Amino acid sequence: MATSVRTTIVLPGEKLKELKRLAFEQGSTIGRLVNEALDRVFFKRRKQRRFHDLRGLWKGRRFSESAIEAAKLRMKTFPS
Repeated sequence: MATSVRTTIVLPGEKLKELKRLAFEQGSTIGRLVNEALDRVFFKRRKQRRFHDLRGLWKGRRFSESAIEAAKLRMKTFPS
């Protein structure tokens, strides 16, 4: 497991209130919710960007949808 580092973020009061409510409802913590959101949004985009960069190598060639989906699945297994 990666080492965790404590940090501070500034949020509007309503967002913090909503985060606390969600954490309570899900039996989770604010930190875990923020980490999950970062994984879904920020790190997913980085993986998608790599896929699109690779796809640029094949510009002008035809791709079947199944080949594109298979490539996306393979990209999910690449380390960051």
